[in-house]
Amino acid sequence: MEAQRAEFKLKNYRISKSVIEIKNLHLKGEIEVSISLSGKIKEKEEENVYLMIMTVELKNDNDTININVVSDSEFEFNKDMDRKLLENFCTKNAPAIILPYIRAYIGCLTALTEINAVMIPTINVAAMGERFKENISGLQQDAQD
Repeated sequence: MEAQRAEFKLKNYRISKSVIEIKNLHLKGEIEVSISLSGKIKEKEEENVYLMIMTVELKNDNDTININVVSDSEFEFNKDMDRKLLENFCTKNAPAIILPYIRAYIGCLTALTEINAVMIPTINVAAMGERFKENISGLQQDAQD
């Protein structure tokens, strides 16, 4: 039986920027999470790759904690993949795959400080897909292609 090749898969990722500022050990107030994403699709004869940059920012209302983490991720996809399916993978699946890595990274780093570990709450990243779509170049093929 031949193994089925994944249509879209994580090739690699790295944390390219990490800033954690803690101005007070007694954190108060609600921690707000914001996620932004940009991406680029590179289609080549030998390899089709989606490069995604995800930025996660956390801060509380009285500005005693500020966390900014940027990750660079690379996904491979099947060149014959339907464009609508590729769009869904790039705007919904890819962010949902990477967010747990960032969540664990932030949790581990903040656990090493004298504050409690800061955990990103569960977020419905798929609901943010429409907003993400605007920041991905190469998603819509030109009419000339």
